[in-house]
Amino acid sequence: MHRSCSLHRQLGLTALITVVALVALASAPLRAMAAVSGVTAGPAPSAPSLASGPGPGGRREVLGFLPYWELAAGDRDDDLLDTIAYFGLTVRADGSFDTSTPGWKAWNGSQLTSVIQAAHRRGARVVLVIQQSDDGTIDRLVGDPAATSAAVRNVLEALARRDLDGVNVDFEGSASSRYPDLRPGFTRFVATLSAAVHGRWPQAEVSVDTYSGSATTDQGFFDLAGLEPYVDAFFVMAYDMAFENLPGRAGPTAPLSGFRYNDQDAVRSYLSVVPASKLLLGLPFYGYEWPTASGDRYAVATGPPKAVTYAQLPRILACIPSGPSWDDRSQTPWVAWQGSADGCGPGTGWQELYFDDERSLGLKADLVVQNHLRGLGIWALGYDGGAPELWRQLEAKLTS
Repeated sequence: MHRSCSLHRQLGLTALITVVALVALASAPLRAMAAVSGVTAGPAPSAPSLASGPGPGGRREVLGFLPYWELAAGDRDDDLLDTIAYFGLTVRADGSFDTSTPGWKAWNGSQLTSVIQAAHRRGARVVLVIQQSDDGTIDRLVGDPAATSAAVRNVLEALARRDLDGVNVDFEGSASSRYPDLRPGFTRFVATLSAAVHGRWPQAEVSVDTYSGSATTDQGFFDLAGLEPYVDAFFVMAYDMAFENLPGRAGPTAPLSGFRYNDQDAVRSYLSVVPASKLLLGLPFYGYEWPTASGDRYAVATGPPKAVTYAQLPRILACIPSGPSWDDRSQTPWVAWQGSADGCGPGTGWQELYFDDERSLGLKADLVVQNHLRGLGIWALGYDGGAPELWRQLEAKLTS
């Protein structure tokens, strides 16, 4: 779900450093074609239907991405979590799944079986994330009818085999002169997949992950207006904004306001194109720590940042006597210290950490409620470390 240059293509899920950082975290602790046929019928989705979208005071969807390296976090007894999106399976150019990935191995494991069973017991849905981030691969996949047909068939088979409730499409491409048909091709791909999935399971959820800046341009990878008839939900990747807002400097990953790219403007621009009932605002359960030239806010970075999950924060903050400060511009917390990267050792270098906590995430949840959005989504389950305060805050905001 994180690729090398999404941010530079209108703020996708991550920049290259995010790939590196989250891989490190893993190792440490989206019209059925005639050719699509012969798939064994799968389950009727067991989760409550949210397709009509919430109204004022209505129920809002909470979707959580569950990466293969955080599977233990998916077996949870939490009525707030409506949808678990398993991340994920990589789609090749010919429409087959890449069976050499860790995501494929976990897909076939018993731990995922336990997650699916536990979710279904409490009435939540589980969906499969299919992902690809290489422009050339996506171009071949969406441009070749045979490849598209194969991909759709494989997705249907996967959903049926694992008793799942839908699919999330995480194709993070770019629109360029090199691949002029990528944008319309992707829309055709989603239309084909959606019709096939909904044709077999009418209550299934088909969602697409989109860049936070996609609604402000008609030249980007995602044609929101074209995609809208075919999807139940757009997951807006409203984070990793610091890399565009403050290149070369430390800064907030998901500012509520105050910057060129921010959550308020993202929601406003999407609402001009997509119904509120189809919008899931993405929230980060992580932040970034930069080595910096000083302890000043938005200081010049002296090196690449590393991702820090919310679960890792207490250990770092416990070693910093000053504690976090509140950034009124972005409406998020941050902290600076002089010493080691973990905050607990000596050193002369400066470090700055920008993250989201219960207060800043609560403000983002307020944005969801105030604009009557379908709900919110979280990257990623497990990054909270089981901390109850984040979930209590979201529940209080979304159910009040």
